Amino acid sequence: MFLLRPRREGWVIDGTVGMGGHAAALLETAPASVRLLGLDVDPEALERSRARLAGFGDRVTLAHASFRDVAATAAAHEITRAESILLDLGVSSEQLEASGRGFSFQADEPLDMRLDPTTGPPATALLDRLPEPELTRVLTEYGDERQARRIARAI
Repeated sequence: MFLLRPRREGWVIDGTVGMGGHAAALLETAPASVRLLGLDVDPEALERSRARLAGFGDRVTLAHASFRDVAATAAAHEITRAESILLDLGVSSEQLEASGRGFSFQADEPLDMRLDPTTGPPATALLDRLPEPELTRVLTEYGDERQARRIARAI
């Protein structure tokens, strides 16, 4: 966090605020004049970060948005300059393990696999419409699955 700690007032943007851990650590060490814009596509993660960062009051602004839309999201909040930007890319273990999210094969639940359940179809819809050869290709290329053909045939 030392390298990201702003030394003067201004905005810090956490483009993947997640559960708010990095944001909290950054705000704890930064001057009180530093404000944070936190973005995340996962509504559940945003609610957790909202609770975790509540003690920082109006220093924190959270937005349901993707880091790829950071410029537009910052502009919508009238932010024209950021002192630093943080991106912690990847999926958290909590997102993978939480029941109801559809990321794991360990629970008997629908396969969803969306970080933002308000956008796009769930993975089950893809499985329902892909022909076997295309599903084999997807499992091989994106999942490095050696048994892709057998799995696609079973689906």
